[in-house]
Amino acid sequence: KPKPVSAAAGVLGKRPRDIRATLPPLVAPLAAITGVSLETAELLASKFESASNLVAASEEEVADITLKSGRRIGNVVAKRVKRCFC
Repeated sequence: KPKPVSAAAGVLGKRPRDIRATLPPLVAPLAAITGVSLETAELLASKFESASNLVAASEEEVADITLKSGRRIGNVVAKRVKRCFC
């Protein structure tokens, strides 16, 4: 069995391409953005539910979402997300 390539793959015991196949449709492209973790991608996907809702949201709305750790997503990551989806 090949060794996992990424941290997420190591946690799940799967290779990265296998992980992407099991992710919900909006989570995979979000998780591919630099600075967006799998947790953040899942949170954004659950909050906005579709790419069109994410595109319609303002950068400030995205930045103000609070993660489980209590931290905000932040302006830099929000800007990257909006740039990729607009």
